[in-house]
Amino acid sequence: MGENLSGGTGAAAHRIRFITVTGGFLDGLGIEFTERLNCIIGGRGTGKTTIVELLRYAFDVFPEDPTARQRIKALIEKNLDFGRVDVGIQTKEKLSYIVSRSAGEEPVVLAEERKPTEIQLTTGDLFVADVFSQNEVESIADQPLSQLQLIDNFEAQRIAEFTHRLRKLKIDLSANANATEPLLEKAASLREELKELPAIEERLKGFASASGANSDVINDAHAKKVSRAKLWSYFLSRFQGSSRTPGGADSQAVITSAGVR
Repeated sequence: MGENLSGGTGAAAHRIRFITVTGGFLDGLGIEFTERLNCIIGGRGTGKTTIVELLRYAFDVFPEDPTARQRIKALIEKNLDFGRVDVGIQTKEKLSYIVSRSAGEEPVVLAEERKPTEIQLTTGDLFVADVFSQNEVESIADQPLSQLQLIDNFEAQRIAEFTHRLRKLKIDLSANANATEPLLEKAASLREELKELPAIEERLKGFASASGANSDVINDAHAKKVSRAKLWSYFLSRFQGSSRTPGGADSQAVITSAGVR
């Protein structure tokens, strides 16, 4: 039935141990699978495809395509009838269980002694299996994107970690963008203000020139005022030092009251 093609030991992985069918087209079927490659060989109509689809049915892993999904369900209903399929599994932690599913019901996870457990296959924590029919294998061979998706399944955990990191980086970049936007607006405003700087500098130069000219006028006026003050002091000293005349006091009073304007 099957042959172990390699005696080497690889990374820990889930394993399908056996399949048994009760009722339906393959009633009484029991197959033990090896740890490596297993080949099912038989003529047309002997149930090769049905065995693969029964595995898919037990694990509840139907294709996303509605047409393919309906085709497989119709095949299961026809060949399983009101029977039951049991699939023995071993997790990568070396724990053994039996997945049992009857026609029209949900899969149930049993302990090795066939006692029910509360484990659910839908969470994907216990056991994960990829099942492909012949048509799907041919489709994958023709579509590079499907091939890439198949390869990605072998590193699903690492890809999930990278996806999480990328999502976090996008959030951080978005936050940085929100914080940077006001700064960019302020920088743009400052650039617009800087465009006015040459004109302002020219105006300042004009004010400086005008202020310099006015300063010269003011200084000249101050110089003339000082000269008049010195002249007044000279005349005053002359009058005070001269002998008094009958009209001297009145003359001094007149000169003093005149002041310097």
